[in-house]
Amino acid sequence: MLRSHAGPADTVITFGLYVLSDLELSGFTLVNTGMFKAGTSRISDSRFDGDGVLLQSPFVTVEDGASVVLEDNTFENGSSGIRVDEGGSAVMCRNTIANNQYVGVIAWDPSSMTVCDNVISGHGNRAVVIGHFSSVPFTALVSGNTISGNHSTARGGGIQVNSPAGSDVIISDNLIIGNTCREDGAGIYAGRCTVANNVIQDNAAQGNGGGIRVDANTILTGNVIQGNHAINRGGGVYGLASGWEGTAPVIINGVARDVPRYSPCFPEPSNTYSGNMHGNRFGAWGPGEDNWCDDAGYDVYFP
Repeated sequence: MLRSHAGPADTVITFGLYVLSDLELSGFTLVNTGMFKAGTSRISDSRFDGDGVLLQSPFVTVEDGASVVLEDNTFENGSSGIRVDEGGSAVMCRNTIANNQYVGVIAWDPSSMTVCDNVISGHGNRAVVIGHFSSVPFTALVSGNTISGNHSTARGGGIQVNSPAGSDVIISDNLIIGNTCREDGAGIYAGRCTVANNVIQDNAAQGNGGGIRVDANTILTGNVIQGNHAINRGGGVYGLASGWEGTAPVIINGVARDVPRYSPCFPEPSNTYSGNMHGNRFGAWGPGEDNWCDDAGYDVYFP
């Protein structure tokens, strides 16, 4: 184990941490980049600082076969925070990941990933991205984080998920607030995952789904979805769904409403909605023009 007794302010590693086997590191400042090729490593109580030099690579890259634990660190002022390549494994807890030019955490189809109790804010092209184009299933947990003030030049300002069939991806107990995007899903852009018990608030999309944009492989349960806005439709939630299954009670602005229910679980009655808005006042939700026309799909819209 390498431990700095002087602390991050006085012990600096500049341009170069290349790890081929096990490493435990604590109490350093690492300026710019580190790459983990193999082995099991742990870094804690350290500071990763871009120092104004915007490299193309993130601070930490975890490659296929490597496993890294990152706890109580700071990653800021660089290009991107942490990247987990296909087959890599990472646990990230209690870190501050902030003000990087591109992405906070990006995982290209990891074998497993845990992102818990972090502050992830101020990124220019999404806070957390999970999944890419692989057909290999993986597991991921994103829980207990504060994800705020991030922007996406496309979709998913806060979190974007695109996982293959057979994956187990859970997004739970996060505060997702004040994120924006140019397309859909400013808070969360969700595909094939469970979104549970989050507060999704004051996010704004230039397309659809100010709070969340979901597809038919997403379970949405126990969330508080409030004060979000979409320029087009679905201020709270915009979803792609099929298989109308009757109606379900949903709490909207404190009132129980019986609204159309879709397969597999849209909407789950345990979600609550309030104060969401969208710009397209002519959208109605559900099969037939008479379903829920009075609020024009501000809170939940399924085309």
